[in-house]
Amino acid sequence: MTLATLAAALLSTPLVAHATAFAVLTFVLGGVMSSFLTLGILAATLSDRPAELDAEVSRVSISYTALAAIGPVVAGALVTLGGPGVLMGFVGVLAAVLGVSLGAFRSRA
Repeated sequence: MTLATLAAALLSTPLVAHATAFAVLTFVLGGVMSSFLTLGILAATLSDRPAELDAEVSRVSISYTALAAIGPVVAGALVTLGGPGVLMGFVGVLAAVLGVSLGAFRSRA
């Protein structure tokens, strides 16, 4: 979570003027963001209630699928309203929210 937030913050600043640094940070951010589905399913399988395992994994999968469809629409609207720099801030906030949610989900299990 911290790595994704840091990468998004760096990408939204003028400090990343070099194309190689931009490419590396974008690669790191993409890898971290796409790992949340795997981490969410892993956290769901660590539940103390084996009878609810299929429901927990289904909730994670359905939530991820729905947000994967809604996220680009929201991101596009934010870029239209605030410009391209807003996108990395949006991604950083999402990374932080996903990390906190995953931690809360894990502590509940």
